[in-house]
Amino acid sequence: MTGRDARARKTVLVNVFDCSVKCVVECSLDGGAWATMTRVAVKDPFVEQMLEGVMRSGKPWASAVECQHMWAYEFPKPPKRGTHTVTIRVVDHFGREYARSKVF
Repeated sequence: MTGRDARARKTVLVNVFDCSVKCVVECSLDGGAWATMTRVAVKDPFVEQMLEGVMRSGKPWASAVECQHMWAYEFPKPPKRGTHTVTIRVVDHFGREYARSKVF
């Protein structure tokens, strides 16, 4: 997620590779309350951007496809102008917890 995307769309989109439907994926903005993210089947925008030049070179095999391990959350209102931190927390089906943050 880029800062511009977060302000424009109010949406956090995260690729949690190898995450099953039994995982719980949540996000927190600036240390606020945890919000449950929704599993969505979409193309990963990062992969689309990364492969953009390859696709223009005439290699149709190099294209992004919908993946089943994308998770989204739309904030009720866009973050205010300035610097923010979004934290993603994943609890897998074994109960193991993982968290990562990104400043935007």
